[in-house]
Amino acid sequence: MSSFKSFNLTSNMLKTIEEIGYIAPSKVQELVIPRVLKRESLVVTSETGSGKTHSFLIPIIQSIDLDDNHIQAIIVSPTRELARQTYDFAREFLKNYPNLKIQLLTSQVEKSRSENKLENIPHIIVATPGRLLDLGVNKNETNLSTTKFIVLDEADMLMDSGFVNDINEMLESVPEASKLVFSATINPKLARLIERFVGADHVITLDNMTNSKVEHYAIDIRHQKMTDAIESFVKVVQPYFLLLFASKKEDVNKIYDHLKSHGYNVAMIHGDLEKRERKNVMRRIKDMEFQIVVCSDMAARGLDIENVSDVLNVDLPRDLSFYFHRAGRTGRFYKDGKCFTFYNDDETNNIIKLKEIGVNFIYKVLKNDEMKDGKEINAKPKHFKKNKDQELERDIKRAISETKKTKVKPGYKKAVKVAVEKVKRKHHRKMIRESIRKERTKRYIEEARKNG
Repeated sequence: MSSFKSFNLTSNMLKTIEEIGYIAPSKVQELVIPRVLKRESLVVTSETGSGKTHSFLIPIIQSIDLDDNHIQAIIVSPTRELARQTYDFAREFLKNYPNLKIQLLTSQVEKSRSENKLENIPHIIVATPGRLLDLGVNKNETNLSTTKFIVLDEADMLMDSGFVNDINEMLESVPEASKLVFSATINPKLARLIERFVGADHVITLDNMTNSKVEHYAIDIRHQKMTDAIESFVKVVQPYFLLLFASKKEDVNKIYDHLKSHGYNVAMIHGDLEKRERKNVMRRIKDMEFQIVVCSDMAARGLDIENVSDVLNVDLPRDLSFYFHRAGRTGRFYKDGKCFTFYNDDETNNIIKLKEIGVNFIYKVLKNDEMKDGKEINAKPKHFKKNKDQELERDIKRAISETKKTKVKPGYKKAVKVAVEKVKRKHHRKMIRESIRKERTKRYIEEARKNG
């Protein structure tokens, strides 16, 4: 195992790293830090909790010329929570770098305040794309000629945020800067951006299938009411700090209200919280004031919430790649962790898909406040056409029956025909959606095989 000393870092930087708490570099830090110090452009995919943020902060801060009062690095994050987290990590260096100027630009910071502080010209800007563009950073309104580094953090999310063209424009304006792209996956939009503007010297791909120290459990809840199953789970597992995920905002609210009304020490995070409220909740979470945090998938990407012992999925996300981001909230930086997923015996398809991708589930049954060993779920033999035809025939008969319940009118035959056509269209759309999901799963499997 290498040490941080092998990167020829200054004594000041080594002292800071020790104070932050690092003993030795993680795998991603070992590969990224020396290359960023050489001002190379990189594309990096790596598992969550592996130390990615410090892998670019350490070499960037080491490379800042503190006597040059110009913007030298821009770090772009897709959400204000991630930007705030990166900003807080960067501020850890200020104790030993008091002259370093770092500016946070997000919607949580008033535009007038951002503009006033930007007049003082920071060395490093940490920003969300919207606020960055509001201040003209991608245009001639702000001088970027001295920018040495541009970081696109969680770049696949950035590409889905509607700012692709603006980010392209910003990258074009700093052709000499080192571009550092960190992403969980490489989607087609991001691939085109990399090909056109990044010109990476190296592509670093590490296993992003979640930390190997995380154990994965599939729990058959036997059609219990969701809130009852959650209470039973908490009684059995007694988690130290539980992050509980639900896909729908209304489910997040429902679970939070139920747990709070039953005396649990619980918080919630979702996209509709007011700015001040969300900031206050995040502060209290970091101060370990809660045993349970209920959240939507906005908390699954990149947020470094410390000491999460357990993750519970009360459902699975529509995009199964988010399973890995959820699971990655525990087992941070190679600690142990557990990820539990509820399912019913008639909802096993996604468990099977995750199993095919490479998730090694431990199967359990939760009933009567007891967790017992369950049976492994295996894919059933496929009789796709026959089953689909039977399903279609059943729904057509049901539609005709429903139509017959109404009084016989002159347009009865036409009404039956309309009802049947409606059922057929519904089944056709369902088959298309299943085909799309099948193709997506196929890509996940191929990705998993490539990553070993």
